[in-house]
Amino acid sequence: MINMSFIIGLIGERITEINSKVSAIHPLITGSSLIEHSTSVCFNNYRLDIYNPVKLLGLDNKLSIHNLTNLSVVSCIESADEIIIELENQIKLIVDMRDESFIGPEALCLHGPNNLMVVWN
Repeated sequence: MINMSFIIGLIGERITEINSKVSAIHPLITGSSLIEHSTSVCFNNYRLDIYNPVKLLGLDNKLSIHNLTNLSVVSCIESADEIIIELENQIKLIVDMRDESFIGPEALCLHGPNNLMVVWN
């Protein structure tokens, strides 16, 4: 567990907007495709751009990342394998931080007050 992380600045922040987009599609020799996408989660004072895979855990099986607007962050936990952002109603946004999950250009990037920019690779 990492003791000090900039991600804890999100505690108490409310999600104001979420945007997802496909940034590239790469054909693979297996006949399938690798789809690169990014998700931007905007808070009152921060923006978190996520490029690595994200899981949502919550009470509702039909939960979508776009249903998280207006929820507040209650805790953040960062380890070498994942970052867990726990929201109200016991909903967790989990970013996969394992090396094999890296897509790029970075794993995630946090933008905040006073020109704060923190990049996780």
